[in-house]
Amino acid sequence: MKAVAPSTADIDQLAGLADDIVELAELPAEAAGDAQSSLRAMSQQYRKWLPVPGPWTAFSFRSEQGYEGYAWDWSQNQQFNGSKRLELLEHAGGAPLAAYALRLRTDVPRFDDVVSWIGMGWRFFTKHLLPQADMEMQEQVSEFDEHIAPLAAKFVEIVRRTFIPATANGQIGFVIDGKSRTPRLHKQLPTAQEPLPLIEPAIVLGLDDSGLFRDGMNELFALADDLVEAVREVNPESVPADYRIAEPEKTKAEGGSVWSWPLSKSGVDDQVRPSVALGRDAAVFSLVPKQAGRLIVEAPLETGSQLTRFDEPLASAAALDFAGLVDAVEPWVVYLARYAAVQRQDGSVDPDRTLDADAEDDQVREVLGQVKVVLEAARSLRAATAETVSKPDATVTHWRNVIRDMK
Repeated sequence: MKAVAPSTADIDQLAGLADDIVELAELPAEAAGDAQSSLRAMSQQYRKWLPVPGPWTAFSFRSEQGYEGYAWDWSQNQQFNGSKRLELLEHAGGAPLAAYALRLRTDVPRFDDVVSWIGMGWRFFTKHLLPQADMEMQEQVSEFDEHIAPLAAKFVEIVRRTFIPATANGQIGFVIDGKSRTPRLHKQLPTAQEPLPLIEPAIVLGLDDSGLFRDGMNELFALADDLVEAVREVNPESVPADYRIAEPEKTKAEGGSVWSWPLSKSGVDDQVRPSVALGRDAAVFSLVPKQAGRLIVEAPLETGSQLTRFDEPLASAAALDFAGLVDAVEPWVVYLARYAAVQRQDGSVDPDRTLDADAEDDQVREVLGQVKVVLEAARSLRAATAETVSKPDATVTHWRNVIRDMK
């Protein structure tokens, strides 16, 4: 575990190589000292985050439903926080195709460390590398430093003052679903015979203070407008004079509000649009507004519920509806196979065409027949779950799955 675990040795080695790097780059002699000083400071800060390697072991066995297993990790200083239930699992939409949630230790000093590293790199660049660049590059960096850098500092201040305290409970989740349907993903694509599932990924954040998170989002929207003006100041030709960042469309949802940005000129199905939903105790970032609105509403997690309810305090938890995921993928396999057949026969595919069984040739029918057998076999793995708990001396993961043989 010590051999494979991350450590400060990598950064320390970089500090040791600073002299050689400076010599190869033909930098001033003091650059080596500055590089070593910065890297050593980074190493000391990074050391506080690193887990202390410990033994690891695992085993698995057949159960009445499928397979089951345990894994123990005795490493210390883990970043997981398993002191409470993962309430965020109730913001996975009830029965998603897949859900994963975890709770991490959060603190402002860690964020400040990352900011300080970026500052170290920028100062080294402007002091030792920039003087060797041509005048055009130096002028561009000077413009950046004058107009853009202050906005970066403002962004850091917004994150530190609003988002970090608003999400202090440390919960973050990832969800994949497929409840929405589309006849075609883009207007330049042909229509499917049956509506296709939209694979919907989303990020969910647990909130301690939804009002503070809302304030942070509003300040970021304003900062984005300032960024456009700053870029225009640096290079007037890069941004049209009449361009403004589009205002999001706001809609009410059962559990809160949803903001979305239409992609009307892209040709993509109108159901697909970047969106942010904000509820009382969760914020959702999704590409489908309907999903975002659905996830901010509390609902018991049904995926994997035949295996566990995730009721105990957990550091992380995962649930997978594998058979459902196969069901969502299969229509796309058929659609793409039919598209490829028409493309091969005609050289192009008419967007006004409907891809039905008539689009298939003998080769495609044979391939799809084999693929459907493979997918049916894959459905034998029905569901799987995993949960990680933090014990006083170890982190323990328990996983289970359900397997049903093909009939």
